[in-house]
Order: sequence, then C-alpha cells, then structure tokens
Amino acid sequence: VNSMMGSMGGMKAGGASSGLGSGAGGGIGSGMGPGIGNGRAFLSAFGSSFSKTPLLRGTLYDLKRSRDGDTVFCTTAPGDTGKRKQELHAALRSLVANKFNTQQSLAKKYYAAPTKLNANQVYIYKDIKTKNTIQANAATNAFAGPDGKPPFAAPGWLVVYEGEISPPETGEYRFVGMGDDVLLVGLNRELVFYAYWPGEGHGPAIHEPARANWEPENHCKNDGKGTRVNPKGPNVFQNLLYKGSWMKLRKGTKYKVCIAFGEGTGGLAGAALAIEKKGEAHPGNKYSVFKLSSIDPELMDILFIEGLYKAEGPTFMPPRRR
Repeated sequence: VNSMMGSMGGMKAGGASSGLGSGAGGGIGSGMGPGIGNGRAFLSAFGSSFSKTPLLRGTLYDLKRSRDGDTVFCTTAPGDTGKRKQELHAALRSLVANKFNTQQSLAKKYYAAPTKLNANQVYIYKDIKTKNTIQANAATNAFAGPDGKPPFAAPGWLVVYEGEISPPETGEYRFVGMGDDVLLVGLNRELVFYAYWPGEGHGPAIHEPARANWEPENHCKNDGKGTRVNPKGPNVFQNLLYKGSWMKLRKGTKYKVCIAFGEGTGGLAGAALAIEKKGEAHPGNKYSVFKLSSIDPELMDILFIEGLYKAEGPTFMPPRRR
C-alpha cells in the first residue's frame, strides 16, 4: 500500500478506511480497511493505490511546467493547443531517444504528480460514473493527492507505466491497440509499438526507427492513414487498431516494459493495449487485452472491455524470485 494512501477492504464500491490519519477509502469493497497517513484508497481504469502483486507502476507528468514548477512551457488555454501538442511530441521523442530512461527523458524536465498508481493492464476507455468515453481530466483526477484534489489541470499530460513482464509461452508476439492522443510501448528500451489518434501523430517531431514494420513508407505525410483496420463504426475509438513490431519472447525471461499514454489536445482521451501471438487465430477479430494477471471479474465494471478487445487471454506476470 502506498504510504500516503488508505488501504482498501472488500471488493465493492463504498468501502471505508480508518486509521492513523483522516483517510477515507473510496474502495471497491464493502469491508473495512486500515488507513495509513492522510490518504484515500483509489481505483480507476488508470490503476489503484494498492497492490499485492508486482504490477505496472504509473507516474503522471505535467507537460506544461518544469520539474520545480518555476518554468511554464504552455497552459491549458485553447490558444495553447499547438504548444501542448509540440511538448507532447518532444517528450515522446526524448523518451525514445533516451532508450525509455524516464529519469533522463522526463523526470529531469517535467513535474511529476506525487501519487503513483499500480496497473495490471492499460485499457482506459470509459468513465465509471458517466459510462461515456473519458475526458482528458480523467488522468489528473485519477492521480489526485490525499486531499482528493488533482495535482494539476488538464490537458497536457503523459502517464508512464513501468515494470517487468514475461510471456506464458515462448514465441513471437506484437502489441496491438489504439491511443488518443498517443500510446507507445518500449520493450527492453526499444520502441516496439506506436499508435495515435489521426492528426495527433508524428508531424515533424516524432522519428520512427528505421523500417518500423507497422508504418507505411509515407506515414509522415499521411499521419498513419492506412495502418488502421475497421476505421468506421459506432464507436470510432473501439474500431481503430494499430499493430506493432513482432517480438521474439522466451518463457521464463523477464523483459522491462515502458508504456506511455499522453494527451495534449483536450476533450476525449483513451488507451487500449492488446497482445497478439503469431500463428494464433482471433475469433470475431477480437484481441486479448495485454495484462500481467487475469482481470478480476469485478473490475470489468470499470474497464468496459468491448469492440475489438476481450478480457480473456494470456497473462505476462514475471516469475517471482525464490
């Protein structure tokens, strides 16, 4: 449990916590949990404040101001949309250029929210209360501090999840999915997946590695048009799909993973990351959500997995040390 967050008891909404501080648990349980500090337990599609197993550790960066807060790069004003997008591209370019070393590429420059979240998967789609596609401020709300207040205003942020993964079977895999504005994945410090909302992609700022096999030759001119399947449908986000590079992964081997999801324009946001194994069929053209462990049935009410994605499928929890 995060030392500044109340721990969570039970497994349905409405759980409360009490303890050393004045924390209130916004739990998914009806049970009681001891609070630690002045915090509150929290669960959202972005992750939770508690973890019993190794998960992906999420950090939220404010792309609008410096690490110490003294320098402002851009604001949330509509007139600064272009500047926010440029800052998002610059942050991603630095992340890739620095081999996904977040300390060198992000932490030295941008302000990081104190609250950290733990995630089993990166599937961020709908708001649990409204049941509608999430807004850009959903990220800042999810990473709220002990007082329940967001660490900064949206838009103009980047969430980075870091951890270790290991495949259930040796074989070739690739990530598939969608990001609004952008979603990219680094494996063992190499870029293996990059997806973005049409119009929010490369521009002149992002440089793909040579011969990235999921991009057409003229991707910098048409912003990725043609890399998506089923571009039309009742839900555009759920019917856009990018595919990454094939990766040879060995069972029992640990791989460092870094997943970055950013938003600069404002309005709606979202990220859906799935996994595909070479040679396996996909009945109904559905792909398994990438995850470390099986998704708890009670979390399905939060994730709203649908469209091109399904909850069932392989898990990538790394082997534990003995």
